[in-house]
Amino acid sequence: MAARRLPCVDTTLQDPLVGQLLDSRYRIEGRIAVGGMATVYRAVDTRLDRVLALKVMHPTLAADASFVERFIREAKSVARLSHPNVVGVFDQGTDGAYVYLAMEYVAGCTLRDVLRERGALQPRAALDILEPVLAALGAAHRAGFVHRDMKPENVLIGDDGRVKVADFGLVRAVDTVTNTTGTVLGTVSYLAPEQIEHGTADTRVDVYACGVVLYEMLTGAKPHSGDSPAQVLYQHLNEDVPAPSAAVPGLAFVLDELVASATARTPEVRPHDAVALLAQLREARAALSEEQLDAVPPQARAAEHGEHDNSEDRTSVIPRAADSRSSRLPAPDGDGGGEGQDALNRTSVLTPPPPAPPARARSGAAGSTRAAARSRWSPPCCWPSASARASGTSTPGSSRRCRRSWRRPRRRPRSAWRRPASTSRTSSASTATPTSAARSWGPIPRRASASGRTTR
Repeated sequence: MAARRLPCVDTTLQDPLVGQLLDSRYRIEGRIAVGGMATVYRAVDTRLDRVLALKVMHPTLAADASFVERFIREAKSVARLSHPNVVGVFDQGTDGAYVYLAMEYVAGCTLRDVLRERGALQPRAALDILEPVLAALGAAHRAGFVHRDMKPENVLIGDDGRVKVADFGLVRAVDTVTNTTGTVLGTVSYLAPEQIEHGTADTRVDVYACGVVLYEMLTGAKPHSGDSPAQVLYQHLNEDVPAPSAAVPGLAFVLDELVASATARTPEVRPHDAVALLAQLREARAALSEEQLDAVPPQARAAEHGEHDNSEDRTSVIPRAADSRSSRLPAPDGDGGGEGQDALNRTSVLTPPPPAPPARARSGAAGSTRAAARSRWSPPCCWPSASARASGTSTPGSSRRCRRSWRRPRRRPRSAWRRPASTSRTSSASTATPTSAARSWGPIPRRASASGRTTR
């Protein structure tokens, strides 16, 4: 598959960084792309005289000291990751209000560009792209890192056909992946259910995102769609990813199984990491025939050149559910809230809504309903006769057979209890029918102990 070059670099002078020397080393020549978290520039390292990609965080995020500290610490760790399918990280630093990451520059295009031009891909092409992606993620997982933002925008296809995974500067270490304090970083269309509900992220969230990417390559569309991010999040939590063969008739069943395994809503059912998913992919590929691999899906189309708005594929910050699946996320409705499709594919930070007040055990309509039921109840002796019920002229409590009000029998006071006159205890006493002699309890005698106290 011939890869298309990236569009011409935007060298507009409206960007204040274009033409500037960042950190007294990197000369920014033009802007490549703008995302929800950062802007990517084409720059030249004046010390080593080489072209590289410079990713500069937005000033609004760079103002968060904890985020910058975590970004710097994890970027240094990922820089030690060496794999042919991973975009190399050369440097990381700050220059005033700018926090940047110097990365390898890949001349080519992204997987998102390919999907926009070609639509659905043949199974052979989809597996050819996903295999090196899983190899790169597998190396990161075995090194102790989680990508957390796997999507077509972060899959680069070079002019030489090599596939590389980018944006490893935003990963988290596996041993530090715990429940976040109210925010989750990711893209709405590729977030795993546990990221949305609990804010946790381990190697299986990358597996889930790869399953969604595979579905998108096979069908040309995302498995979940909606007019607002809340609708997409609701579907991730409550609906399974459909089988690709439902959208592409004739697709091999092994591909349906591969997508279902990777996108299971329960994390324990998915492959543990990208290495395990890569093994399943190779098994599925071996089971496919040449005709099945080269089948052209109906959604495939010829390459179309034109302008595309990539604002809908940005990384952004999204509010997540802190408690339950149904109490935090609204059900999908017809109103998109004016957000449109722009926020669906952005990497986002999730901010949870304020927690709901705890529900009381007996309050509101439930308590009044139980009280009304108690007031309407009547004993069996007050029930109407069969003839009255048949005629429909009688109500509970109006029977002539009952002239008294029903009440619960009162218990005897403790002072009236008596012990039997005979103190002998035999096994037959408990089984025999009580007689009048056995029921004639006399007063309990009292006797004086050796200490002078009166005891029973």
